[in-house]
Amino acid sequence: VLEYCWDLNSGSRSFRGGSWVHGAYECNVSYRYWIPPNHAGIYNNQGFRIARNEEKMVAVQGGTLPSGSGLAGQVVQSFEIGRYEVTWVEWQNVCTYAIANGYDLTGIGNGTASTHPVQRVSWYDAVKWCNAKSEKEGRTAVYLVSGALYRSGEYGSEGSGVVTQKSGANGYRLPSEAEWEWAARGGVSSKGYTYSGSHDVNAVAWTWENNTPYGTKAVGTKAANELGIYDMSGNVWEWCEDVAYTYDRRVRGSGWSGSANFAEVSFRNSFNPVNRNSSFGFRLARNIGPKISLSGTMPEATLNQAYTGYTFTASGATGTPVWSVSSGSLPPGMSFNATTATLSGTPTIAGNYTFTINVASGGYSDEVEVILKVKNHRIIPPNENGWSYDDSVGNWKLVYTDKLIIFYEQTDQSIGTQSTLFVGTEQECQDHINLLNLKRPEELAPDEEVEVEL
Repeated sequence: VLEYCWDLNSGSRSFRGGSWVHGAYECNVSYRYWIPPNHAGIYNNQGFRIARNEEKMVAVQGGTLPSGSGLAGQVVQSFEIGRYEVTWVEWQNVCTYAIANGYDLTGIGNGTASTHPVQRVSWYDAVKWCNAKSEKEGRTAVYLVSGALYRSGEYGSEGSGVVTQKSGANGYRLPSEAEWEWAARGGVSSKGYTYSGSHDVNAVAWTWENNTPYGTKAVGTKAANELGIYDMSGNVWEWCEDVAYTYDRRVRGSGWSGSANFAEVSFRNSFNPVNRNSSFGFRLARNIGPKISLSGTMPEATLNQAYTGYTFTASGATGTPVWSVSSGSLPPGMSFNATTATLSGTPTIAGNYTFTINVASGGYSDEVEVILKVKNHRIIPPNENGWSYDDSVGNWKLVYTDKLIIFYEQTDQSIGTQSTLFVGTEQECQDHINLLNLKRPEELAPDEEVEVEL
């Protein structure tokens, strides 16, 4: 079929690919034409395919670094990390905002081309840029100096310790060294490769041995690792959060000017935080917030009967998560326990109820929309189910017994003295029985009740 595209031209949208009613020429990859967006066509030959922007941050499930690592045994919590190293064009876009908002990043950084990693950035430059990107996107910035947002200034080769992190901030930051290595190894999906994604350095890394003409290369042009992350071996050294040897900051992964052994996932290095080497860049990291988990199917509630209770859980929460109903309404008679995250109670009005459950933890939150059905019901007592045969009219009838009427009066759902619910031929009545999933009198076991949803 012809496939709609987004491009607009004088009110019409682009169509590509040809269809079953077209010749080979119209199916050429270079052929295009324009059709009004409300045109339905007459040959049943119009369709579309979906596209989606690639997520630039990769969620990394936590775990423990293996033996063979200089950080063996360290536990890494779940987090997010950049799929690519920060590129030169990304750096420039954020710097435009940053410089206009008090950051001293004018003239900082360099890049061979827009899709190459930014280079010649110090540790100080990187963390200030992280703050600027966080502010630009409305996130809580991570890095502080003396409790104030870090936008300007450097503190020398021995003073980077004055830069601290805001607890629970949801903005961008540098990865810790343990996070970096865990992601480079492929996390829980690791296959134990020497380099990030392969035992063959040429498959995944730009190093001194394989990148003539020498210099950085466009990100993502080598193979990704097990988590879909690129260039964690080679291209540029990547600044990490950790202090080394009292004043240095860790860098990992090696760069275009380093030999292959430096690009091994286990290789550790460090440099002075003021260093703006031509092979120094970085990638982003971000704390990962809690995610609400729904265990199985939420059971329906029944009018005027105690709900069995349903407990929500959250993964990835740090500390004690805070639960709430953020919008919508619970069924009357039911409540949500914010301490145990449990929904319970006895609903008093039937219907479908939509509400939103929210959980917050460490400055992050998640929410899920819930639809809970409270069903009405009638109980047909044992041996009094009310099915009878009326010889005078040749019809089956479902009649209410006195006990059933009393049941409804007790629940304020009285139906008065109306006795006939359904009248029809025997087959129609049997079809109705089947529709309601009722049993006929002779099919009822002793003391058996039949529940019917209204």
